[in-house]
Amino acid sequence: MFSWWRKCEYRNRLVQEDAAVLIARYGVRASYIAKRRAAMTRIAHSDRPPYHWKRVYSITRELLPYDDDEAMVSERANNSVTPVCGLPAIL
Repeated sequence: MFSWWRKCEYRNRLVQEDAAVLIARYGVRASYIAKRRAAMTRIAHSDRPPYHWKRVYSITRELLPYDDDEAMVSERANNSVTPVCGLPAIL
């Protein structure tokens, strides 16, 4: 009767486990990795449901207040790069 409840609990546990594994393996880059995996599940087949990596991403963002990649992107945007030979700068 409550098979949907067990399935929901199982999926929630998978999200928590994957978030913990990503944080343990990648540290501050865990949210970036989860975001990339969420984008890749649209392209490739995955053994996880489509929304799984989005939920992992939201959990890692809550647990990790600092994401190194976003800081680097904003730092690049703030730095002015002088073009060489009149060509536009490529970052």
